[in-house]
Amino acid sequence: MARLEVNFLLGGPQGSGVETSMSVLTRALARVGYGVYANREYYSNITGRHSYINIRVSAVKLPEANTYPVDLIASMDAESIFTHIDDVRERGYIFYDKSILSKRLIDIPSMEDYTKTRLATTLQEYGLPSYSTSIQQLIEYLEEKRSITPIEVNFAEVLRRILDKYKVNPRLLSRYVSGIIVSSLALFIGLDEKFLEYSYSVQFKDRIELVEQNMEVYRIIKEQLGKYSNILELEKLRLKYEEYLVVSGNDIVALGKITGGLRYQSYYPITPAADESFTIERYELAGTGEQVIGPTIVVQTEDEIAAITSAIGAALAGARSATATSGPGFDLMVEGLSWAGMNEVPVVITYYQRGGPSTGQPTRGSQSDLFNALFAAHGEFARIVISSSDHLEAFYDAVEALNLAEKYQVPVIHLLDKFLANAIRTIPLPDLEKIKIERGVIS
Repeated sequence: MARLEVNFLLGGPQGSGVETSMSVLTRALARVGYGVYANREYYSNITGRHSYINIRVSAVKLPEANTYPVDLIASMDAESIFTHIDDVRERGYIFYDKSILSKRLIDIPSMEDYTKTRLATTLQEYGLPSYSTSIQQLIEYLEEKRSITPIEVNFAEVLRRILDKYKVNPRLLSRYVSGIIVSSLALFIGLDEKFLEYSYSVQFKDRIELVEQNMEVYRIIKEQLGKYSNILELEKLRLKYEEYLVVSGNDIVALGKITGGLRYQSYYPITPAADESFTIERYELAGTGEQVIGPTIVVQTEDEIAAITSAIGAALAGARSATATSGPGFDLMVEGLSWAGMNEVPVVITYYQRGGPSTGQPTRGSQSDLFNALFAAHGEFARIVISSSDHLEAFYDAVEALNLAEKYQVPVIHLLDKFLANAIRTIPLPDLEKIKIERGVIS
């Protein structure tokens, strides 16, 4: 029976292609016309620690958040199954690599001790041997007690066939594991392979060989798991929109700033704010049609102090300017913010809140910095603080922040958070007829 909505979770080590999987799947699903909301959770390291994606797909609406429990967990490693044993619904599905069945909780080096202790206690409550519980024992328990359907595939066999056919560098084979996950989920949902191929062609632009190799992964998975086709089939579309944007929060704020006439953006790399500036960098010249309004300059400075002061300098020279940061970076900008307040400088600070206090948790979300935005700095001066609740509102607010800064000649702080920054979702196209550029009195 077709479903109105499907939720699934993809888990694996940081750096293993989890984020690529999210990009490929959300783009393919949005291409069909489904509403998609995908959020990424990760640790502050380059490779190794647990990372996961929660994707919600709807045939009837544009989702605004993730929900639990999920219908399916797709795991690249044993840690993902242990970590999310309570996140899959009864009569749901767990997809995994055959090679991890013998892995025990105690064998996972990347998992923090307190997480292992918590999970060991849970496993003991299930009647399983806590730390020495293997994935096979856990799968058997879930199959019996929760009617979970295990879906097993031999990752090594799939990778061997890719190696034999395309003679790829054996050291690069792990890159195709994400393709196994993407292909399997596409099969389970009943996604037409032409949409998957389209998404790969965008993801690997000008690298036709990677598109072909990943589509071969799909064909192998279809051959091996054909009996699971359409187990999570979605109903036919009921959505009314004809065109969508598929964007992260960082992306949509960047597009809002460009639409609002931004001409100078400074930043020092910090999670989760930096991606906004990377998006702006991709659009060197702003304009509509053949009319080019002018360049948007993006400068990576040596620190956050230089970021705010250079943005102040650009604003004083007459350019619409902004900087983007998170809590620790904002703290370093406070003296510059005070100077901007004293001298009535129209500069925008886009402030992505994350877990604190101090440097806190760079990859975890928070909404606890309102007072910092309202009262940070020396003495009192006029400032405007605005906050956004979702992606589309963030677009309009990014434009409004630039307008308010110039109209009232004050610093404007645009508050967002990590959740919005890293979530990718489908949204209707913003109504550009609503956009007005207001610069105030210019003499």
